[in-house]
Amino acid sequence: MEEIRRAWTAVNPGPAVLTTRPLSEVPLPDTRVPPRGMDLDALARERAALLDELARLGPFRRGTLVTRWRRCGKPRCVCARDDHPGHGPQHLLVRAGPDGRTRSTNIRPGPALTRLRAQVEAWRRFRAITARLAGIGEALCYNPRPDPKIRTTPRS
Repeated sequence: MEEIRRAWTAVNPGPAVLTTRPLSEVPLPDTRVPPRGMDLDALARERAALLDELARLGPFRRGTLVTRWRRCGKPRCVCARDDHPGHGPQHLLVRAGPDGRTRSTNIRPGPALTRLRAQVEAWRRFRAITARLAGIGEALCYNPRPDPKIRTTPRS
């Protein structure tokens, strides 16, 4: 049992800790299902820490922020030269629409782009936290706490 715990904590050092670093620098929680025989109290503490982090997450927006440079196709334009990167940068929020098709929204540089970057990063963090919570929930289902009403030793 101790060997399993040591092996698990080697790859998963512990619950995520809220820091003042940008979300992009904070490591994402491990989303794998913990092994059977893991300490249930440790899983419950990690679950509580993840739920606290989820409550502090703030607003998020589904999608991916993409920055691209493109060429217009006019042969005499400056972007047609090989050493020119093209027109841009163009910032796009790419996400799936209600019909399942990919939708792109052009975002202008400025405070809206900065706010959107933080919201998309919070969405990535939300997905990682919920995946880890699902893994912990699965592990708790595989390793239920013993019910004191159920007799585990045979009667004499």
